[in-house]
Amino acid sequence: MTVLKKIGIILGILLLLFLILGLVMPKDITVNYTRSIDVPANYLYNMAQDLKAAAAWNPFIAEDPTMEITYSEKTAGEGASYSWKSEAMGNGSAVYTKLIPNQRIDADMTFEGMDKSKYYYKFKADGNKSTDMSWTMETHLGFPYNVFAPFFKYSIKKNYKKGLSTLEELAEKRYEDNIYNGFEVMDKSQAKRSFIMSRNVVAFDDIQKFYSQNLGAIFQKVQAEGLTMKGMPCGLFFKYDMLSKTADMAAAIPVNEEKTIKDLTSITIDDRPAIVVDYYGKYEDTGKAHDAIDAYMIDHGLLMDAPVIEEYVTDPLTEKDPAKWLTKVIYYYTKVNR
Repeated sequence: MTVLKKIGIILGILLLLFLILGLVMPKDITVNYTRSIDVPANYLYNMAQDLKAAAAWNPFIAEDPTMEITYSEKTAGEGASYSWKSEAMGNGSAVYTKLIPNQRIDADMTFEGMDKSKYYYKFKADGNKSTDMSWTMETHLGFPYNVFAPFFKYSIKKNYKKGLSTLEELAEKRYEDNIYNGFEVMDKSQAKRSFIMSRNVVAFDDIQKFYSQNLGAIFQKVQAEGLTMKGMPCGLFFKYDMLSKTADMAAAIPVNEEKTIKDLTSITIDDRPAIVVDYYGKYEDTGKAHDAIDAYMIDHGLLMDAPVIEEYVTDPLTEKDPAKWLTKVIYYYTKVNR
């Protein structure tokens, strides 16, 4: 028997085995991993139900730093979705289809050229603090892909372990140290404050321009009235309209007493509980501090009580390094009735 004939017989046997495996191996695949995490269920649920927050621990996103991600207008809760383009991971999309607060999140996921898959997270409280969190995927692998199901399941489960391990680290920082997105979030009651201000509805893109056009004039009128500044210039935000991309806001100077000044408005805020983040960096990136406070308030069942205050502590004319610019971001709050 020639060598070529032997090779042909071997290849034929391998092909036959491959076909038999394709016929007998299941095409509906389930992958599951469960991890016990010493954090209450609501923390984990909140970190999963917001797709942008989930990106920080999603192992598949971490696999490709160059991945292009596009989020829908709604990024949290039922109907939230995103799509991705990746040379390493392929292209696809996912959408949240059903959520049971602090218990379960269901999603549909589609990779280009493949059948739709389903995945879900389940959160089972184990006592007052610990939570068993499971991550499960259900998908269909047609022939010949089902032959490789054991390798597929191993790879997916490995990533699930990695993802929930990262989630555990981030969740523990939130729960134990109040560290959100790298910021320490502080619960600090604020003393009574009075402001003289110029208030208007301003397009997001024009906020810095609004400050520069108004703060100087406000300061001059405050001085003319014999008032003393009690703090640094502030931005007060009363309402955001995400559809029109505008903010009902004010450029404001904190002062030592209540007073009415012609052509300006005033506001006095009594002693109230508040959440505070000390943000260092360029003004245009303060949104990261706002996101951190929003996440903290959701975890702790708090509601924002307008106005939100940004106090610009550092004068950029005297400190040239933007990394040292301090902005205090302050959210007054009330507690949710449960």
